[in-house]
Amino acid sequence: MHRCYECTTKNHTACEYELDPARAKAAGFIKTCPEPKEKGMRALCRTTHQTVLEEVRIIRGCGFANDTKECSGSRNSEVIVNSCQCFTDLCNSVGVTQLAPAALLAAFVLRAALH
Repeated sequence: MHRCYECTTKNHTACEYELDPARAKAAGFIKTCPEPKEKGMRALCRTTHQTVLEEVRIIRGCGFANDTKECSGSRNSEVIVNSCQCFTDLCNSVGVTQLAPAALLAAFVLRAALH
């Protein structure tokens, strides 16, 4: 079974940018992910850095994918989302920028270009 940290800074400050594993365990953030039901999908852990109208949130949890792409991002005038996934047990304790500096750089360049 695959395990991930599952939390959001909206509901708990212990889900902060760089998650402290001891605090996360004490807060009950360690979750066993369900097995994928679709063939070709694999379980993963995800960390999402989301900015909505200047409010920043970190969201961590389980997910499924049929590819190994590490990070992706999107942006519009009010929302910036950068999400990175990893495939080992409890791998989503670090922030998005530590998983993918290139993805964060691309998001900043895109943001600057649109403003």
